[in-house]
Amino acid sequence: MQVRLSGNPNPDEVIGRDAVIAELWQRLGQGSVVITAERRMGKTSVIQKMNAQQPPGFIGDYQDLERISSPDDLVRDIYNKICDVLSTQQKLNQNLQNWIRDWGREKFLSVGLPQPQISWQQNLQKMIKDLSAQLDPGEIWVFFWDELPLAVENIRRESSASAAMSVLDNFRAIRQTYGNIRMVYTGSIGLHHAIAKLRDAGYKNAPINDMYPLNLPPLEDKDALDLAQQLLKGEKIATTDPTK
Repeated sequence: MQVRLSGNPNPDEVIGRDAVIAELWQRLGQGSVVITAERRMGKTSVIQKMNAQQPPGFIGDYQDLERISSPDDLVRDIYNKICDVLSTQQKLNQNLQNWIRDWGREKFLSVGLPQPQISWQQNLQKMIKDLSAQLDPGEIWVFFWDELPLAVENIRRESSASAAMSVLDNFRAIRQTYGNIRMVYTGSIGLHHAIAKLRDAGYKNAPINDMYPLNLPPLEDKDALDLAQQLLKGEKIATTDPTK
């Protein structure tokens, strides 16, 4: 294993997170989750490993929302990911097939919504309704949304505070409506910071009070030592007795 100056480790290289990942899958069987931690604690590595090693009964995909700056951008990105995952698994039902045919995927992704009179909220709700309906009985879709707080802040700053509020409220409504849809929020900044700025603009709702908060702890000493040894070995750096 070598030190990475950018990007994230291969899922098989993630050390010391098996227990917390097992807990996260257990929590996701019941509801959605907000993962919190200080910066550089490995939140992204954890959800990427989960996405790469999904247990039976779960389906979904990882999305980095850092570049999102408007609700329309967000809906396009979600649409793109859903199509990628379901097309790969050959699970597109007739509703989604018709939707892609009528809208035109390339047109939708590159130029915008083909029916501008329909709001992004309506498009999002229809998309999730069709997605929920085509999942197998007992199957759960998980949106692993990295940098969701940054996306909310970008939307607040570049679109409007009301648009950012609406995004959070629509996501909560989806979680309350569809029992087979889950969301995992995390990011380099805490969502509470983004929500605090919305509070300053008059936001009164509680958009994550239905989600389980999980704080990602530091690595156990033995796992931290194992990681350090592997990184030093990968960089060909000689060491003395690591226990001293």
